[in-house]
Amino acid sequence: MRTVAICASALALAGCVQTQELQMAPNVYRLESSARGIINVAQAPKQTMRRAAELTLAKGYTHFVLADAGMRSGSRLASVIPGTATTSGRFVGDRGFAATTSFSPGVPIYAPTSNIGMTVVMYRANEPGARNALDAREVLAGL
Repeated sequence: MRTVAICASALALAGCVQTQELQMAPNVYRLESSARGIINVAQAPKQTMRRAAELTLAKGYTHFVLADAGMRSGSRLASVIPGTATTSGRFVGDRGFAATTSFSPGVPIYAPTSNIGMTVVMYRANEPGARNALDAREVLAGL
């Protein structure tokens, strides 16, 4: 049982958040993030929002809005703790030997997963779209 706890703890810490960026227009990017592992799944929304703010500033804009945003979560088989086979035997009379083998199945370990997609539309401070948009510097300061 201790092995199960150790493996589960290791898998909870394992994983990463990966984000891909696709430029759709000079001021529009699509961000797709995927995360695996308990800690990373919890951090994925914050890291994706951070990347949207950083990208906005890096491209020379100050504000952004999110369009077509969505999140999907699930789990994925991460590992299997091997099962065991136990053989026991006994003598039958003075010549024979009877053996019995029993098996216990392996224990699957699942890692939570998360997929986040959002379209980031960027504006400069003096553009009309910036009026109702998020200020990228404020977003970064709040994270």
